[in-house]
This record gives sequence, C-alpha cells and structure tokens, in this order.
Amino acid sequence: MLFLLLLLLLLLLLLLPLFFFFFFFVLFHAYSSYSWSSIFLCCLSFSSSSYYSSTSSSSFSFFFFFFFFFISFFYFLLFHLLLLIVLLILIPLLLILILILLLFLLILLLLLHFFYLFLPLLHLLFIILVPLHILLILILFPLILPLLLLLLFLLRLLPFSLLLCIILILIVFLILLFLILILLQPASSSYSSSHL
Repeated sequence: MLFLLLLLLLLLLLLLPLFFFFFFFVLFHAYSSYSWSSIFLCCLSFSSSSYYSSTSSSSFSFFFFFFFFFISFFYFLLFHLLLLIVLLILIPLLLILILILLLFLLILLLLLHFFYLFLPLLHLLFIILVPLHILLILILFPLILPLLLLLLFLLRLLPFSLLLCIILILIVFLILLFLILILLQPASSSYSSSHL
C-alpha cells in the first residue's frame, strides 16, 4: 500500500511539472514573438525586451511569466528530490536481487560443471553460460560493490539484519567465485583436450 502511494505521488509530481511547463510554454509563446529555441535567451533578456516594454499589459505578462516559471521550477526540483530519495532506497534492494541472481548463476555453473560430462547436450549451454558469467563478474561486481557500500554508508537507517544479509551474500559470492575460478580451469582444459 505504501509502495502504491509512493508511485502515485511520483506520478503526480511527474505530471505537474509537465503540465506547468506545457501550459507555460504554450501561453508564453502565444503572448510573445520568440521562438521555442530561444526561450532561455528570452528568460535572460526579459527585462530588456522590446515586446514587454511596448505593450500595455507588461505587468500582467511579467507576473504571469515568473509565476509559472517558479511554480514549474519548484515542482521540477521537488520531483527530482523525491525521485533521488526513492532511488536511494530502491537501489540497494535491486543490487541485492542482482547479487542473488549472480549466486544462482554461479550455482548453476557449478552443477553444470559436475554434470556436463554425463550430459553431452549441456555442452553448448555450459559454453554459453561461462562467458556470460565472466561478463557479469567483470561488469556488475566491480560496480555493485562500491555503490552498495556507498549507499549503505549514506543510508544509515537500514536495519542491521539487512546489512548482515548483504555481507553474507557478498561472502558467499566471493567463495563461489573462488570455486568457479578453480573449477573452470580443469573443465576448460578437459573440454579443449577432448576436442583436440
């Protein structure tokens, strides 16, 4: 229920800036002679604009411009701040799921290492999974571990049980990685010698 409320809040905060920006750009473009590409330049040269100095409704245009500009900017900042907070909570959970998937892949590779000699049809699967596993280790693990430690350092509200689970997962992952590196050498050498 709380997760659905967070999603609805994020959706609302996402739609409000889009609405204000769209409403602001359309009406401002209708009142002015500037093009869409020079909207930022128009904001900078707003006080020296000949259009607002020549019209009788300059005060209303001035108030209208800055009112929608600051409201849209406020919602833009608020949305990204809440999005950053939600991501700081969700990223450690996603990293734990990735680590669990890596552990599952390691266990699967270990089982294939012990049984692929008896099941020749699994040779192709073993050949495919080994480079995939090495790619996951080389790409994901160096990125996951520093980011995970950084997020755990920043989010000190995480319970101790979750931190202990993460440490245990990392220890088991390192142990299985060490076993894989040991077991892949005779498997690859026996497979290459059998084909030679």
